[in-house]
Amino acid sequence: MASILCPPRFAFARVISVKPEPLNFAALVRNVAPYENVTPSRAALWNNDGEITLGSSDASPKGAFQVVENGGTRVADVTMDTLMRETGIETIDLLKVDVEGAEKEVLAARDRIKKVRIIAIELDDCIRPGCQSVVEAAAIGFHPDQRCEVTFFVR
Repeated sequence: MASILCPPRFAFARVISVKPEPLNFAALVRNVAPYENVTPSRAALWNNDGEITLGSSDASPKGAFQVVENGGTRVADVTMDTLMRETGIETIDLLKVDVEGAEKEVLAARDRIKKVRIIAIELDDCIRPGCQSVVEAAAIGFHPDQRCEVTFFVR
């Protein structure tokens, strides 16, 4: 939704939308086709570059997917540094994150968010306990603000 809500309001912004699951990625490509400033990327944000497997999430009633050891869907994984380098981005004004319990891998190290100004994240402690504390520890220097299920960290 963010990938189609932002472009009309912020035509000057560049949006990189990352979706690992094939059907969700296909829907993303269709939905953002009218917007030249949106770049879809079929990958998963992770703590290294390589490949992971996805499976369905039992913890989410939305039919979400999460990283599992023996999942049926293989997908490339990339770090934020790699994604930024490959897309030519030097800083991220708004990083919207919904990674179904992979917050520890994506954001655990402070250096992963050193070029981010605002993080909007769904912290999934119900899927993997400890996600919130890991992100809060990495977000030193940010000011947290809880809005419904989304936590904002503003630098």
